[in-house]
Amino acid sequence: MFFWDDFSSDKVVKKMQAAARGIYMSLLCVAWNEDPPGTLPDDIQILAKLGEADSLEQFEMMWPQILPCFQKQANQHGARLVQARLLETWRRANESLLACRKRKAEWTARRKNETNQLTSNGAVTVPKTVTDTEKHRSGSGSGSGSGSGSNKKNPNKAARAHVAARETRPRVPITQIDGPFSPEIPHSLSSPKFLKVWQQWVDYRMSLKKPKNPTAMFGRQLAWLQQFGPDLADEIVDQSLRNEWQGLFELKSKGQTNRPGNKIVNAVNTYIEKIEEEERSERAKKAKP
Repeated sequence: MFFWDDFSSDKVVKKMQAAARGIYMSLLCVAWNEDPPGTLPDDIQILAKLGEADSLEQFEMMWPQILPCFQKQANQHGARLVQARLLETWRRANESLLACRKRKAEWTARRKNETNQLTSNGAVTVPKTVTDTEKHRSGSGSGSGSGSGSNKKNPNKAARAHVAARETRPRVPITQIDGPFSPEIPHSLSSPKFLKVWQQWVDYRMSLKKPKNPTAMFGRQLAWLQQFGPDLADEIVDQSLRNEWQGLFELKSKGQTNRPGNKIVNAVNTYIEKIEEEERSERAKKAKP
């Protein structure tokens, strides 16, 4: 654990030469794994080797710059040099590691206790052997094909088979106007031309697989189309089909685009038309005698 800002802003470190700073960092790395942590032996020859100095003479020249970062202390291990900040950092990291291990042990014990309670109540059946586990995965003792031996080599075989079966499952086509996804067509829209284009719209929207409640969506669209009549409603639906839109919108008028997502463009065009109309009115007033 290295705090670069603290290291580079330390007054003692700032006064060190480049070689002394490199030796000091090497000594810190060694002290982290020492016993006790954060300490070094008070022996200049050993320190020169641990600090990876080029020579003992070089280390003796640099040592006065490094020594203020350590404190001499005697204990059962003999005379040691202690780096107080490094020792405190090691203690905090060790306490955090022990706390994490304690929480993990408590969580494991709690989960084991819950599993034992469910098993004793008969709510969960825990396989006791590898053979029982394979039988549980395959759904039967022998299975099909290569049997449980195949499942043992490939435990995800059953899952992949389920996905493959789901993907190849035949889907019911929407071919009838009175099908499960389309409500009853209002009498005011029941022209042959509209029924044909509406069936195309239902098939198209269902192919997108997006409506969560298609019956309600189609019902709202039919209720909205009633105000236009069968001929205009047919053109509205055809417009959405041609442009591959996901909704129904009024027919585009001249000079205005009613496509979805163009609300800003429509507002700007409306504002420009309003300004032009005001300018035409002013010119007409000035032209009058």
